[in-house]
Parts: sequence; structure tokens; C-alpha cells
Amino acid sequence: LLLLLLPGRMGVTVKRILAPLADIPPASSVAYVVAPGDAKLLRGDEFLITVRVERGQPERLRLELQPDTRGATVVYDLVAGATNEWRFTLAGYERSFHYRVVGGGTWSRTYRVGLLDRPSLVDVHTVLHYPDYLQPLAPVVSAPQVVDVTGPEGSTVEVIARVQGDVVRGEIQRLELATNGPVHLVGSLAMDRVTNDLWHGQFLLTSNGSYRVEFLNELGNANKPMSPARFVALPDRPPQVAIERPG
Repeated sequence: LLLLLLPGRMGVTVKRILAPLADIPPASSVAYVVAPGDAKLLRGDEFLITVRVERGQPERLRLELQPDTRGATVVYDLVAGATNEWRFTLAGYERSFHYRVVGGGTWSRTYRVGLLDRPSLVDVHTVLHYPDYLQPLAPVVSAPQVVDVTGPEGSTVEVIARVQGDVVRGEIQRLELATNGPVHLVGSLAMDRVTNDLWHGQFLLTSNGSYRVEFLNELGNANKPMSPARFVALPDRPPQVAIERPG
């Protein structure tokens, strides 16, 4: 409460005494708000930084950017707009970084932008587990990138995928394919992470249809769509006995 009542420069001095290692901007006749602040971004995408000046008229505002790898600080000039808003668009940056805005005798706090990669499928294959009454038969492991699967009704299809990039969620998607039309999603099953880059999920083979797997990063960016794969359930018909003649 005391800090709120102290004049600007005195309040800053007290803050620096209480937190000598903190990056506390000096008091100034200029005040501004930086957006978006901390953020996450798809690697290679554009990143727009805006500064709204709320008090004073700065002659120049600069963006100071430093990579997470502690490389050299890069400085850019923000562009003033018709109103009290300044802008700068960073394009094609490939490393996570910290940034702050400097100008008007003060500076903003330091923000971090983490860059994420889009998920990328490296390999997908299946393992067909037969129903209980056929358990003496060993599971059938497909070759890499072979995703069509056929088996007796009641079998379990395990889908195993190796994925690169930043992944937070994966799912098996059941599809409805229209002739020369779009692909429709009719259901999905969550996949589980086995290791950092290995995921698996499964579904019960009870009918014929199509499926694919999809993986998302924290921003909701998905991998390049996988070509739909077919699954076929072979009916388990009981033996038919016909008596052609007595005796």
C-alpha cells in the first residue's frame, strides 16, 4: 500500500531497494502497454508486437530482442501509427526469444516468446490383436507405413505412430469418405504417449470403414493430413453343416 502512495521516482527507488535484482523500469512521463506480452508461436510465423502509448509522446520506441541461446541483442524500431499505437512485425524467426520495448526514458518488462514446431508424422503402423478365442495366434505387426488392416470381427487394432515436433494431443479419427467429396469426421479416440515421440491408440474391429491419426501442438496446429486408411472386419460365421444323405 505504501508503494502505491509514493510519488513515481520515489516509488521506483523503494522497489529497487526491496528487489535489487529485479528489472524495474525507471519512472517517466511516458507510459505504454505492450501486447501480446508472453506468447507462443508456430516457428516461422509472423509475430506482431503493438505498443499503446497511454501517457506522454515518445519520439522513438525500440524493440530489443534476445534469443534464448543468449546471443547478441537485436534492436528494431517500432513504427508509429496514426493513433497512439506503435507496431512492429517480426517475420520468419526460428528461435525462441525474450523481448522488451525501450523508449521515452523507460522500458517495459521483459517478455518471452516460445516457438513451437508443427507435428510431423515419421512412421505409422498397426498391430492386429485377434479375439480371445483366437489368442493362440500371435498378433500381426504390419510393415512401417502400412496402415490398412483386415482381421476377424472382434479383433483389436493397435495404431502406433512416431511423431516429430511439439505434440500435446493425438487421436485416431474415424472417417466417412464421400465419392469425390470431402472427408467427414464421425468419431475419435484419444491416443496415449508412450515415449517422447512414440504414441499409440487402439480401436475394436467391428465393421468396415476408414481412419487416420492426427496430432496437435499447444497452439492447435495439426500435422499434414494423413491419407485415409481402410479397416475391414471379416464376419465370424459359425460352421454350416448340411446332411446330403442319411447314413
